[in-house]
Amino acid sequence: MRRAAVWVLSALLLVAGLLLTARDLGAAARFDPLRAVTTSRREVALTFEVTRAETAVPAILAGLGPAHATFFVTGAWAKGHVRALQQIVAEGDEVESLGNRPVALDRYPPTVVRGELAAAVSALTVAGIHPRFLRPVAGRYDPALLQATDAQDLRLCLWDVDGLDWARPGLDAVVQRVLAGAKPGAIVRLQADDSIPDTAAAIPAILRGLAAKGLQPVTLAQLIS
Repeated sequence: MRRAAVWVLSALLLVAGLLLTARDLGAAARFDPLRAVTTSRREVALTFEVTRAETAVPAILAGLGPAHATFFVTGAWAKGHVRALQQIVAEGDEVESLGNRPVALDRYPPTVVRGELAAAVSALTVAGIHPRFLRPVAGRYDPALLQATDAQDLRLCLWDVDGLDWARPGLDAVVQRVLAGAKPGAIVRLQADDSIPDTAAAIPAILRGLAAKGLQPVTLAQLIS
């Protein structure tokens, strides 16, 4: 009788442990940042981070032509560039959040992080844009940012290919790096910054290289759909 009771207790503990593990795994999956997409379609997402851009965004849009991309913008930039946001959307491209200011939020306490994210979302919502993703500055994040992002119904979006244009290695180096890493489901990180003219100049060569590999650039939403 005692042995049977021990077996029952062990079984209950095992079930409880499995349920706890499943719950924890579910939470981890919900908070897990997006780095790439598993897909059979030969598509990639070109993403551009916008912080200081007056001429860079129009130049990049012109270079993209009918191809589509995703622009991660700060709330501070969005407030002063509503017309540019409208142009991005009108051309069939996507706008997502780069936070409210170009600062690494993992350095701040949770209350500040929540306020920054709320301000970032509000700046885009006022412009008629409802972001689904947040890209943390320099890809830096911590558990507090993951929690705050989830509370705003956002998901962190990182990348698996970095063009390193921010390091200013030269136009050819940017093109080669993007094409070397491009594959179905890849998320490519590039900059839209007036101080980095090589990015816009590299786009025609990047598009030709992607086409040669049979890859089509699409927005992040299209890649995930």
